[in-house]
Formats: sequence, C-alpha cells, structure tokens
Amino acid sequence: MIDVTRDQVLTPREAAELLQTSEAELLDAAARRMIPGVCLGGVWRFSLVKITRASDTRVRELR
Repeated sequence: MIDVTRDQVLTPREAAELLQTSEAELLDAAARRMIPGVCLGGVWRFSLVKITRASDTRVRELR
C-alpha cells in the first residue's frame, strides 16, 4: 500500500498501481500529457500529490 500522507516521487509501477491502470497505459498518458509526470534521462517519475489531484479529473479517462 502506498503512503499518501506526504508527497513522494513515484515510479511508473507505483503510479500505475495507485491509478489502477497498467504501466503501459500510464506511460502513454504521461507522454501525451494527460497526466503529470517528468521524464529524466528516459526514466519517468510522478509526484504523488500531482497524480492524486489529476485523478480527480483527467485520469478517469484511463479506466
């Protein structure tokens, strides 16, 4: 279970678990800027706070 009491940097696997979607769908959505994420050196990372906020609106489209 992911601790949502503080802002964390999530891996794609953790973010996908939180959003109840596949890693592939998450990364595709991030690349299309449907959800907030940062790609550094080819490695995606996601802010728990930003992902949680986005899940209230845009992320529903992933399901």
